[in-house]
Amino acid sequence: MEVTEGLFAAIRSCPMPLNLATWPAEARDRISRLHAEETSAAVAGIRAALDAGAQWQAPHGPGDRDAAFSAAICASAEPLELLLDHGVPIDHRGNDGWLIHRAAAFGAVDVIDLLVARGTAVDQLDQYGRTPLQVARASQHGAMVIPHLIGLMREHGCPPAPARRSDDIRPDAVADRTLTPQLAALLEAFFIERAGVTSSALLTAALEARDPSTLSEAVLLVREVSTAVPKAKTIKPRKGAVLVHHGDLHVSGDISVSGVAVTGDLSVDGCLNHFQGGQVAVGGDLRADAVWSEGTLFVGGDLVATRVFACATNDYGATVLGALTSPVLAQLDDHHIAAGSRAIGVTITDRGRLPDEAAEALRL
Repeated sequence: MEVTEGLFAAIRSCPMPLNLATWPAEARDRISRLHAEETSAAVAGIRAALDAGAQWQAPHGPGDRDAAFSAAICASAEPLELLLDHGVPIDHRGNDGWLIHRAAAFGAVDVIDLLVARGTAVDQLDQYGRTPLQVARASQHGAMVIPHLIGLMREHGCPPAPARRSDDIRPDAVADRTLTPQLAALLEAFFIERAGVTSSALLTAALEARDPSTLSEAVLLVREVSTAVPKAKTIKPRKGAVLVHHGDLHVSGDISVSGVAVTGDLSVDGCLNHFQGGQVAVGGDLRADAVWSEGTLFVGGDLVATRVFACATNDYGATVLGALTSPVLAQLDDHHIAAGSRAIGVTITDRGRLPDEAAEALRL
């Protein structure tokens, strides 16, 4: 038992995957050297424990995972390679699916490469019918391995599954369109495993990509090529909302949002409060009693704020392809605004001079 505990302790001491791509070169080199030293010590401990008779099959920790599934989330493939050489079958599976699904969930690129090299299919399905790519996409730690999995699936000629009836965006509908590399990559991440995607899934992925240009492009693409009939929907007031909808959306009161992707018109019977750093993309017209925006705002049609349109922070901006109309424009902190045309009563750049009526409309 003590020897088996030592096996798990050695595996836990092995560094987990870390995306160092955006780190300064000096820090990246220092962390890489430290990880190499820690991995070397961990591998020595694993080898010693196995030689002493440690039981890799023993469940351990909060998830009762065995040593193989614990090693599958290490940054280095060496711990799992030792276990495979010690007798862990390549098709070993558990509650987390196959070993490759566990590795995908934690962005363990080297482990994935080891498993594929040893015969695991890169599009292997788990007990829920998910590929490693789907698992990576659903995991908060799997984002950095998604491009690698796409490349492996392409390299191994994995055929995409047939489209589902609910998939309203198909490859042939976008094949002849000129897309930005970002949106093309987003679509490929779906089409590499299935010959279709729902507009909801695409818009959600575009929001999660945290790139305003990609989001607005995705909204306009869905608006133009989706085979689904746009639906009109009304929702109640809410706070902290993320709204994804294909069609027209009506909000019966005030709403605060962190993300919006609406392909049709968005109308708000009150104040639309847009959190700092959030993204709002509306394919049609945006109409509200008042709009307070501290993030990126895109409107494919007209923007009409019947009482006041206020925007703040100079790190973000608003783009309105149609007309921007409001009796009061509060353009604060040098917030950038681009509009096809403007019909503005008065423009205010000082918070202290905001009329009481406008402040009331903005719920300030």
